[in-house]
Amino acid sequence: MQTLMILTCCSSPLGPPGPPGPIKVKDITKDSCIIQWSAPDDDGGADVFNYIVEKKEAGRVGWATVTFKQQKNTYRITNLVETCTYYFRVIGENKYGIGEAVETEEPICALDPVEPPEKPKNLTVEEVTPATVSLAWKRPDWDGGSRISGYLVEYLAPGEEEWTKAATARNVNYTVFRLDRDQTYRFRVTTLTELSQSVPAELPEPITCKEEQRELQVRARSVEEADLRRRGPHHGLRDRGTRRVLGQVGQVSPGRSAEAGARHHRHQGSAEVPVQGQGQEQGRKHQRGPAPC
Repeated sequence: MQTLMILTCCSSPLGPPGPPGPIKVKDITKDSCIIQWSAPDDDGGADVFNYIVEKKEAGRVGWATVTFKQQKNTYRITNLVETCTYYFRVIGENKYGIGEAVETEEPICALDPVEPPEKPKNLTVEEVTPATVSLAWKRPDWDGGSRISGYLVEYLAPGEEEWTKAATARNVNYTVFRLDRDQTYRFRVTTLTELSQSVPAELPEPITCKEEQRELQVRARSVEEADLRRRGPHHGLRDRGTRRVLGQVGQVSPGRSAEAGARHHRHQGSAEVPVQGQGQEQGRKHQRGPAPC
């Protein structure tokens, strides 16, 4: 009987407890959070009556003690620094000593909870060409409590099931390039913040990459101008000149009319009509008589 008792003691050694169960973090704010864990699977042969809670900033080596006396399996950690990231660990203790630690697998960032921002407003198409589509939108009214860092612009190509990222736009407009002529695409834009993103704002109808009507009009004018250059610089000038003369009837100035009449009389061989100033000068010479020899 004594031999059996010794074997039993050797198969279950007494000592410090094993690591507690996984740590869960909740209710994170800019300066605090709550962590929870479960009791160790291996208690070391004695009740675990205390837990030690520690923290460290990401990138650092040393751990700092948050509390060395905690009987419950939950604890609220305070005095965190906003935007800093932390790791936490918990260690169980029984009458035989301090046991093994369990750590958080991912760092926790100390920030107040944020809501996702609203999606962009009034997403519209500004211009369409055979290879590009220009989009424009307005800033959302609510940023979710965090600064807007940009807008994710995406398009869905024909026959594809996954959206393709075109760019992260900084402004409220963007032109998507390298599209295929006569192909139809869908477009959407998502608001991005430092901590979250909105649901996408999507155009209600797909867009086909083709020439706009105004481009066709510009091309038609170019063809017309080229045709005029081919026919020559004087083509059509006679008709346009006639219309211009007819349009100016009754609008000729008196001085220009008199000059035209004088030219007409000289052409017909009539007596020369003296200019007003010249006739007066000749009259004064006649009154003075011939010049002395």
